[in-house]
Amino acid sequence: MVSGWFACGGIVIGEEEIRRKLSVWQALSQIFLDTDPELNLPYVVRGCAESEFSIEELKFIYYQEVAPACLINLRVVAGEWAFFDDDWLIERISQKVRQRAWLPTFLKGIYKLGFSDYLDEYWQKIERQIRAARAS
Repeated sequence: MVSGWFACGGIVIGEEEIRRKLSVWQALSQIFLDTDPELNLPYVVRGCAESEFSIEELKFIYYQEVAPACLINLRVVAGEWAFFDDDWLIERISQKVRQRAWLPTFLKGIYKLGFSDYLDEYWQKIERQIRAARAS
């Protein structure tokens, strides 16, 4: 585990934020492995449902932190299929947060070109199952 903090332009992701979010980052990143995401869905949902974050916060983390960092894995010929290393995941999310902080609003969604339907489909599945898990 990386200690300390990552400076992201004017944005700093502190050790406490990393500690709070890492398990959710790990869970949501499973959607971007080079495997059938349906196989990882129970792990993703459990990791999110058991977290302290609201549905809206989880949606933000999915679309604004994890997806921009991990979507590249679906664009390469032979992407990571087992898991993303914690240090890589923290560094990659930090890098993307920094880059996105400087983008004009109309460019902030450019990372998902060609994958918008994929991202939305899986978020809808995740959200629906989180709500069911938290209600039971």
